Amino acid sequence: MAFCENCGNQLNAGERFCTNCGTQVAAAPPRPAAPPAAPAQPPRPAQQEPPPTHSMGAAAGGMGAAAGGAVGGAMGGGTGGQPPQMRHAPMEQMPYQAAQQQTGAYGGAAAGQPPSAKSIKDMFFTYRGRLNRKPFILRGLLLSVLSSVMSTVMTEMTEASSTVMHLLALLPLILMVVLSVGTFMLIIRRWHDLGKSGWLSLLMLIPLLNFLVLIFLWVKKGTDGSNAYGDDPLA
Repeated sequence: MAFCENCGNQLNAGERFCTNCGTQVAAAPPRPAAPPAAPAQPPRPAQQEPPPTHSMGAAAGGMGAAAGGAVGGAMGGGTGGQPPQMRHAPMEQMPYQAAQQQTGAYGGAAAGQPPSAKSIKDMFFTYRGRLNRKPFILRGLLLSVLSSVMSTVMTEMTEASSTVMHLLALLPLILMVVLSVGTFMLIIRRWHDLGKSGWLSLLMLIPLLNFLVLIFLWVKKGTDGSNAYGDDPLA
């Protein structure tokens, strides 16, 4: 619908002049053609972006710090989320404790280890140093039992009619001599523990008196502290 620009009268379709005032009606400009519609593009699937690596690292670091703090707090370590610091400083041992672990409580082999030739020599076949009552009694009884066994074996061999058995009887005899030497070494070291000379061990060769001397060595306590023959074995 169109109207006159001069008087505003309504114009009919196709009229070139206003019926009221006679003003020529300007032709309406042609409408531009509508552009063709663009083809609709299919929707693209939504892609999930990976989380930033620095965020994951920060989260992992936070979890590690929290776990370290929890473990450290439970074990008495670090506090406040900080992992405890491990110390690898070796524990120092006293010289006597280290020697006691290697050679045993009374100069023998350590527990669980077979005695070596050097440890047997230090236990039975040396006259140097001191020996307190307990190892003196235990080692003396051991040598006495072994001597009794060797004596019984030697007696059985000598009573046999075979010449070979008579010759083999020399082996127990040699072992009995070795055990006797070890027994005298123990007695010498026991006298040293009392602060006395080892020559007093010759009293064991006197009948009846040797029994009294043995009882004295069993019950007499050694000198406290060091003496002329070495350090106190109980120190």
